[in-house]
Amino acid sequence: MSAQSGKKPASRAPRPGLSLEALAKGKLSTYDKRHAIAKHQALQAKKINKLNKLKRKLQAQGRLAPALPEPQVRNMGAREPCGEAAGATALRQPAPGRVFRACRMS
Repeated sequence: MSAQSGKKPASRAPRPGLSLEALAKGKLSTYDKRHAIAKHQALQAKKINKLNKLKRKLQAQGRLAPALPEPQVRNMGAREPCGEAAGATALRQPAPGRVFRACRMS
């Protein structure tokens, strides 16, 4: 005698397939880049507003440290030599409160 008794193995219940609408919708992307950008901008604006509110609060209390001015760099134009041709002038640190020229004039 064989190992099988001649009975058909139990089959699963038939499952419904995808409808045409569900199949068509599955191929479409629901990601909207414009919406994502707008959401990101809104979150950034929220952070900036929160920071500004904190700055105003600390300034009112007198606990806000004064901001240091950043050194200004003047663009001398494309015709002046920069880099090695300018020498050590480009590597010099500016004096406080003075305008720093990135390239030396020839």
